[in-house]
Amino acid sequence: MMFARRAMPLALPLLLLLGAFADPFVGAAAAQEGGEPVPGLVELTTASVKPSKGGWELSFVGTGAKLPKGTVLKWSLQWRMQSLREFTTTLGGNKKIRETIPFEDLQGYAADIFLRLEIDYLAQPREVKEAMDKDPETFLMEQNPWTIRFWDQRFSLGTEAQMEKQKEEARKFFLDTLKGALAAEKKFSQKSTAAESGSDFQKGGAFDSKAWQRFVEKDVRDPLRALQKSLRDKGGHLMLLTESRDLGYLTEIVNAIALRSYERSRTLYEKLGIIPDSADFSPKEIDVNCSSSKSSYLQKRTQQLCRSQKIDMNELR
Repeated sequence: MMFARRAMPLALPLLLLLGAFADPFVGAAAAQEGGEPVPGLVELTTASVKPSKGGWELSFVGTGAKLPKGTVLKWSLQWRMQSLREFTTTLGGNKKIRETIPFEDLQGYAADIFLRLEIDYLAQPREVKEAMDKDPETFLMEQNPWTIRFWDQRFSLGTEAQMEKQKEEARKFFLDTLKGALAAEKKFSQKSTAAESGSDFQKGGAFDSKAWQRFVEKDVRDPLRALQKSLRDKGGHLMLLTESRDLGYLTEIVNAIALRSYERSRTLYEKLGIIPDSADFSPKEIDVNCSSSKSSYLQKRTQQLCRSQKIDMNELR
């Protein structure tokens, strides 16, 4: 009998989201990476998904005839090189693999999903290790952990029509988020110019630092925080996962504008001959991690994103 542990979502690191991946779907029925197990160690005959409770339900059938009873199998639901979800099963006495795993929190559509399996000697119970030790030709320790990708059993989450609609929704998300970020940048520029000229943020004939800080927090940084939250919330959605490169561009743009709000505010104080406010040195609850905050870099990333998503620059006005 098989026992399955509840599938656990994985956080998707930004570095993965920035990556561009080659097409991995070449080769035999079960292609190996890392430690290559002996042929037939684990075989899958079918793998499929169906919609379930707002997410997806995975079913797969196979056998692990050469494995000891009780072997712990660590599975990963993959899109290209990215792991979407991980779960663990234990091989029963009949050596049959027959699993149904719900992924209620996995949203969106994507093609070419496949299962990756890892068998780690160190993660096995004592009796399984003892059985493996007795068969060193099958279980070569120098190749542990043994990993298999079941490419020939790959499947799609959703139909082509659903994926096309999702691409349109992704484009709208990129456009709306980009417009929101650039609007915050533009508003900062306009108000900074007014503050420098003395036509705004004045109190008793002098620069009103408190009013300026309220403006930057409320009208510039709070909208950027909201955009960053939206990016985090949707980061694991397949709508954006399949647009990982552009998601990286957009994240860089929003974060760069957030960082610029601190840098340019300090510059304003310096131009006015005033010591910068301490708040402009300590970003709070906002992500300012980016490769560069230079305007040329911001323009470059914006152009790259628009070109990739087929966004006319006029749409940003």
